[in-house]
Amino acid sequence: MSWGTKIVASVALMLLAALIALIFEGADRVIQARIQRRLGPPLSQPFYDLVKLFAKESLLPSDALPWLFSGGPVFAAASALTIFLYIPIGSLPPVLAGGGDFLLALFLMFLSSFALILGALAGASPYGEIDAKKELDLIASCSVPLSVIASSLAWFAYRQGLPGAPFSLETFVAKPVWSVAGWSGIMGLIILAAAFLSLIPALADRVQRNIFGGSSRHFSGRTLLLSRLARNFRTLAFCSVFVSLFFPGSMGRFLDLRELALFSVDFLFFWVKVFLVQTVAVTWGGAFLGRFKNSRLSSFYGVAVTGVALAGLLLLFLDARL
Repeated sequence: MSWGTKIVASVALMLLAALIALIFEGADRVIQARIQRRLGPPLSQPFYDLVKLFAKESLLPSDALPWLFSGGPVFAAASALTIFLYIPIGSLPPVLAGGGDFLLALFLMFLSSFALILGALAGASPYGEIDAKKELDLIASCSVPLSVIASSLAWFAYRQGLPGAPFSLETFVAKPVWSVAGWSGIMGLIILAAAFLSLIPALADRVQRNIFGGSSRHFSGRTLLLSRLARNFRTLAFCSVFVSLFFPGSMGRFLDLRELALFSVDFLFFWVKVFLVQTVAVTWGGAFLGRFKNSRLSSFYGVAVTGVALAGLLLLFLDARL
């Protein structure tokens, strides 16, 4: 594609991702309400909240650093939304492709989280410092198992000869990693997928919001709107990356479709899988992990999930050696 076409496609994809993120957020609220046997808000509630917050004034603390306090949520939302430019959606290739798309996606996810933390710190509030420290501890504990998962998948893809760069999401979409794994490799991939699923609620800010409100509670008006959008975009991006890595698949090829029909069916099938992953990992998993204390949750991710990821790596190593 020419650069002009890439720009148009990037803008269209970002707008579509933003719309889907809000729809999935509304569905998440409805499902949570049904689980708790409540009527709950309508599916369109996130759109009402968007309009309401957009019309409100953003309050700036007297001792705050204005450009960082206001710019943090903007940068967080932009970073999370940029991830979709590197994710293959169905049979459609990513708008921007490279050899390290997986690593770049993870970098942008962490960058989005750090931007909100810095914005909260810029408010010069002692409560903001406390929340920032808790979030940093949680992110640091999650980074260890996530690095094990990323390196394990890349090493196994390289060792088994998958065509393409080991850290490219297109490599895992073009040929599912399950197809080159033996029985021990399949067990290792299942363990790594479970570990990745358990990380999604924390890295998507769902656990932080359930435990202590997260960084978003230090913003108001349009900055609060942007911080919530950043959280929704990051949640959708994490689930999309998970689908690309572990459950790519093509419903269009299974139905023997061609051209436009193939792209359309696979496009819809991709977002259905993302919604199912978000429902399992964020709606159900976030409700369960939200019962943990922050200190216990950091230990859970830093020790237990890291141990599980290392067990998955060991099984992949055995499969590659057999």
